[in-house]
Amino acid sequence: MVLESLGIIVLHGEPIGIVMGIAIGITLLSSLLHRKVVDKKRMDEIRARIEKHQKDYMAANKANDTKKVAQLDKEQGEIMGLVKENMMASMKPSLVTMPIVLLLIWLMGSWYGSIGPLMDLPWGIPFLTHAVGELGVINGVDWFGLYLVSAISTALFLELVLRRIFKL
Repeated sequence: MVLESLGIIVLHGEPIGIVMGIAIGITLLSSLLHRKVVDKKRMDEIRARIEKHQKDYMAANKANDTKKVAQLDKEQGEIMGLVKENMMASMKPSLVTMPIVLLLIWLMGSWYGSIGPLMDLPWGIPFLTHAVGELGVINGVDWFGLYLVSAISTALFLELVLRRIFKL
């Protein structure tokens, strides 16, 4: 097996597939929902407006242009509204996915929380691996560490594919 050739010892095979499948599924659902719900064009316009305002404000401060600084201070309320709009738009998908994620994490914790490490790695990863002397495990990864690594790597890969290939 590929994992054994890398020095990874699989202690519980079935939970590994289930945990990784759940992590990949939730990541794909979250990404798809984000792409469908969030108006990327509007968010980019808001972001550009905010950045322009910040650059103008810094340039006016640097040039000691008090008239321009006062004008930009008056626009600050509008800019803060745009910041809030951008933040709320990016949080909309979380209102749907967060309850699902929390439920699945609770379920996985009740299913796999007591079985110990799922695999033993030949190298240590800070905060994710731990030793279990009774089992002879030196760098054990439990279900939650596997979930985190699977979800993060899937999200990074998906973002790379969507940005590079489909130019989204």
